[in-house]
Amino acid sequence: MSQVNTFGGNHSDEEDDNEEFLYVGRSALILVIDCADSMFDDGADGKFKEALDIADAMMRNMITSNEKDLVALVLYNVQHNRTPPEDVDDGEQTSSGIVAPRQCAIFLHLNTVSVEMIKAVRRMRDSDDFEGFDQKYGHSSGTSLANVLWLCTRMFSHCGYKLEHSTIFLFTMNDQPHTNNSSEHQQSLTKARDLLQKDITVMLLPMVPSFDCSKFYTEFLCTVLDEDEEDFHPPVYQESKEQLLQKMFMKDFKKRSLAHLKWYLSADIALAVNIYSFTRKCISLGGESISFRPEEMNLMKQILAPGIRLLGFKPASTVTMTNHVRSSLFVYPDEAHIHGSTVLLRTLYEKCLERNQVAYCILTVRRKQPSKLVALVAQKEALDTNGERYRHPGFRVEFVPYAADIRDLTFLEEAEAPTTSTEQVDVFKKVIKRIKFKYNPFLFENPSSQNLYINLESLVFDIDNAEFFDSTRPDNDMIDEKLDALANEISNMFSEDVTRAPAKRGRKAV
Repeated sequence: MSQVNTFGGNHSDEEDDNEEFLYVGRSALILVIDCADSMFDDGADGKFKEALDIADAMMRNMITSNEKDLVALVLYNVQHNRTPPEDVDDGEQTSSGIVAPRQCAIFLHLNTVSVEMIKAVRRMRDSDDFEGFDQKYGHSSGTSLANVLWLCTRMFSHCGYKLEHSTIFLFTMNDQPHTNNSSEHQQSLTKARDLLQKDITVMLLPMVPSFDCSKFYTEFLCTVLDEDEEDFHPPVYQESKEQLLQKMFMKDFKKRSLAHLKWYLSADIALAVNIYSFTRKCISLGGESISFRPEEMNLMKQILAPGIRLLGFKPASTVTMTNHVRSSLFVYPDEAHIHGSTVLLRTLYEKCLERNQVAYCILTVRRKQPSKLVALVAQKEALDTNGERYRHPGFRVEFVPYAADIRDLTFLEEAEAPTTSTEQVDVFKKVIKRIKFKYNPFLFENPSSQNLYINLESLVFDIDNAEFFDSTRPDNDMIDEKLDALANEISNMFSEDVTRAPAKRGRKAV
């Protein structure tokens, strides 16, 4: 059931219908390319150009799969730690002022994929000298892998977005960037443990078939991925390249969790789980599988634009309490948008009261929400004993079900209702009379706002364990005190209920 907020909008139940399409964060990918001399040895067929080809394909795939994801391109084993000029997009700077460490360079800042970024990669790839690479960047060797990973971590943390997945994709021919037991080797493993804690994934694409992961990267990748070396399958050049390029032309389904929850096995034992939605890429219609984007699914639910459309009038007796499917809303005229709305609504209100009629309408509260069948019921003003208004005059919006929403529960009709004696009815009349009170909305304060005020006061006045009183909860002590005299009478009058539920019907044999 939704709840009406006096000072804000109404949280609709339908807002939870599309939880599988809720946007919970972006994915970020940093492509890191080794720029040592060996990557440029083969001229036009060099491994550096091949890495740029794969980067171009990956960026094009990101545009079609999810244009909100982020991508960056970092070079290492270079002489000059150049940083490109700060890109400007729609008046906002996309770089975060990060300075690359020694022998590293940022070719593309971490940002959503754009045509300009792809053109920049293609210009370098198609140029005979890679746009003067030797003069702009140069070549070196022995770059600390820990510095490269530190740069990528800084780019992730300063991108300005909440990231759900962070991945570093490494292109290299060097299977042993640091010798064993060297200081750089230990620093790389220390940084690998940091990446594991930050939930950053590292993927390796060896650029030569003779690449031997056991020299360095097996230990490094197992540390990042938290895997056992005995179960680790090292990437192979040709297989990794083919799998990656094949994935470029496939629609990517983001495995993003809807919620992070704890599964309590007992009071003191719990485990953490993620909730995911099943993959739903297409719908079968007329024997054909048709794919829809989430935006198209939302548009299909929206039959009408936001508004209230009159269907007709019926007697007020047609609106019954048993047909309510959610809490009511309230309609009040808005003179600021259409002049004369108050006069027209007042006339409709008075005529509905005079003839005891209700207006049946189709209500669409906002875009991307399905329409609802409602009844606008005219209600009179009501005052309490102090002359305070607790019911406003106007139209109350009652949500009524469609014909398909009403089910025939035959087992309720077949079940026999328990019988009660006059004495049992009388004793509970006494119970109701003792705990009955006169309702007034001013006696109950909003628990949410009260909790907020208590927390603010605790921070301002440095109060620990400030007491919070929820006036909407029943006073159990007072109820027990009032009903104490009737407890024995009720206990003696009612024995244990031995009525059994109706037996389940077995399926009939076909």
